[in-house]
Amino acid sequence: LKSMRSAINIWTMDQADGKYPTADADATTGIGKAMSAGGITWTGSKDGYGESVTYAVYTTDRDAYILYSKGKDKTLGGGDDIYCTSTSEPIVGTLTIPSGMTETSS
Repeated sequence: LKSMRSAINIWTMDQADGKYPTADADATTGIGKAMSAGGITWTGSKDGYGESVTYAVYTTDRDAYILYSKGKDKTLGGGDDIYCTSTSEPIVGTLTIPSGMTETSS
């Protein structure tokens, strides 16, 4: 997740509007393009447990995001979620997705 977070943040700094990628992997401003610019293939990316990585972004403003893995138990909110945000490095804990976010999985 750390390298994916770096790819997102660098891509965002390079964009004229300074907004985080959309959840549409195929869009010009989508998460797939941001990952590709950072040398990472988004489609098919898996966590260490063989599960897809998920990207969530605020739909309207695109001013914050969460990138996460459901962890070893493969259940969101199970206490072993691995996640990072637009302002924090990857951590392990219980994740709750705020309302107003759109999600897409790799």
